[in-house]
This record gives sequence, structure tokens and C-alpha cells, in this order.
Amino acid sequence: HSVCNMRCSYCDEKYYGKKQPTYNIKQLVKQLYTSGALCGLQTIVWGGGEPVVGKEFPALVNLLTGATSARHRFLTNALVYSGAIADAIASGRGTITTSVDAGTEEKFAKIRGTVQGLERVLSNLHSYACINPHAVTVKYILTENNMAYRELWHFKDAAIKHGLRHCNF
Repeated sequence: HSVCNMRCSYCDEKYYGKKQPTYNIKQLVKQLYTSGALCGLQTIVWGGGEPVVGKEFPALVNLLTGATSARHRFLTNALVYSGAIADAIASGRGTITTSVDAGTEEKFAKIRGTVQGLERVLSNLHSYACINPHAVTVKYILTENNMAYRELWHFKDAAIKHGLRHCNF
């Protein structure tokens, strides 16, 4: 299964197919826990589309946080703010990585395939960074369509404007 709320120009189509799982994820995680398969688990990586738009996402994060001592790595586009991610960051058990890939709204819409906005993503990243900026990694995937000096300069300015200076880049 894979669900995403963007349609990035460089992404594989399988990630924005809006394919909901055909199995009970929560039940599967509980079975893995009961069988001892999660013992010693060090890291849980959430990705493969946009994890926060999955129906069970907050419940699964809470379940796995309570059932393991694992740290969570969230690969998110940050279009949707997640309280579950914020809680994981606040507890010291979560980090996020987000590809921004643009410095202007126009380029963001072209690269990320959504008009919902660069401003929204940067504001959400700011909210996470206010909890712990060292838990936030901001990526910029360079492509032929977004590597112009002007675009990179605007990205730098937007990151500073949104208080992301102390995050990882």
C-alpha cells in the first residue's frame, strides 16, 4: 500500500496511487509485538508515500512507541502537520526528513505537483523545529527544473524566514 498527497515530478508513480492497505496494519503490528518480533527493534522508518495520511498513522506511532524503545524516522513531505510526529520529536524518539525542493510557490507547485504550498510545508517544519531543530532535516533534491541560482537563493531566504537555520540541511 502507498498513499501520498503530492505528485512529485521525480517520484515513482507507485507512491501516489492512493492505494489503501488491504490488511489490518494495527492487528499486524500487535501480532508482531506478541510474537516477540519487535524485541530489540532500534529504528522504525516511516515512508513510502506520505505516512501521515494513512488512516491508522497516529495510533500506529503510539502503539509502536509504547511497545518498543525504537526511535522513529519520519520521511514526510510536511504538507500535513502531525501531532504524533511532534510527540515523537518531543520525547527524543523521533526525527523527520522533508524534501522541500523549491524556493518559490510557483516552482514548488511544478516540482511537488500540488498548489497547497511551500508556505504550508515551511510553517509545519517550523513547528517541528520549535520542538527540536536538531530532529529536523530539510532536503533539497536538485533536478534540472529547480537548480537555478534564483530558486536556491529563495529557498535559503525562506528557510531563514521560517526559523529553520538550526535544522539539518
